[in-house]
Amino acid sequence: MLLYNSSIMPLTTHFGFVSYKEPWIHFPRLTDEYMLYFIKSGELYIEEAGKRYVLKKGDSFILQPGFKHSGFKAACCDYYYFHFKHSDITTIDKPLNELILELNKSKDSSLAQSFMQDGKTHNTRCYLPKHYSVSNNKLLTYLLYMLKETADEYSRKNEYYNCLTSCKLSELIIRISSEFADLNFRKSVSAYPKSFMKCQDLLDYLNNEYHKKIDSNDIQQRFESNYAYLNRVFRKLTGHTIRDYLNMVRIKKAIEFIENTDMNFSEIGYLVGIEDPYYFSKIFKKYTGVSPKHFKRNKLQITTA
Repeated sequence: MLLYNSSIMPLTTHFGFVSYKEPWIHFPRLTDEYMLYFIKSGELYIEEAGKRYVLKKGDSFILQPGFKHSGFKAACCDYYYFHFKHSDITTIDKPLNELILELNKSKDSSLAQSFMQDGKTHNTRCYLPKHYSVSNNKLLTYLLYMLKETADEYSRKNEYYNCLTSCKLSELIIRISSEFADLNFRKSVSAYPKSFMKCQDLLDYLNNEYHKKIDSNDIQQRFESNYAYLNRVFRKLTGHTIRDYLNMVRIKKAIEFIENTDMNFSEIGYLVGIEDPYYFSKIFKKYTGVSPKHFKRNKLQITTA
């Protein structure tokens, strides 16, 4: 397992795609940089530091500097590869159960933080499995499409192409790490009451459906749980009541509209699920400390300063 600092951009030195239609075996090599392979189709049989790996469609694999690697069996294979340098990747040797506990603590901490702190206190370190198989078909389709687009961009050698490639590599790593974390969190479901897992689904629901009318009866019916009980569990998990969390999501979205559009506050309130302009202003001030009007005025002053 590797610990990757996502706040530092990797430096891509080479990127490409290879397609072997005839059985091929990887040549021996010792490198001074990291390499990431992502398999599109077929199989790749590779050995690093005496350990053998079989890579298949949807697999990612990190080759580390200073370790000799080579193939050990010929096969047909199509794959993308990145050669890159990074100043903050470390190898960690912890049992999976300890990693899961840390992942769960990180998730709980992220859920509990104030929405006004978003982007200020987030964890930038990602657990990155050396060998990982993407299990979500939707994610796999997206990643293969992204890599195809990256390959096209890289071959054109337009301005900043190498920087764009590094950005895509960073996204690839973060998405793999995110799926790994989420998958292992889901696997640890036996350690949590069903109500906790319902709260995870409720979080997704609130973040995606905030613009709709949502009340306690809707939530009870959708999640087949007593609202008061679910609310207690939700608060224990996130540090907020369901209503508070929903309002924070709505006000966060309202801030995005205020910062990026010229819509009036009534329109913004309607779009985030708060139709009453007076109530929208009241809720906005509760969570930001200022009215929407003062918030926009302050933003304009900062922008024009």
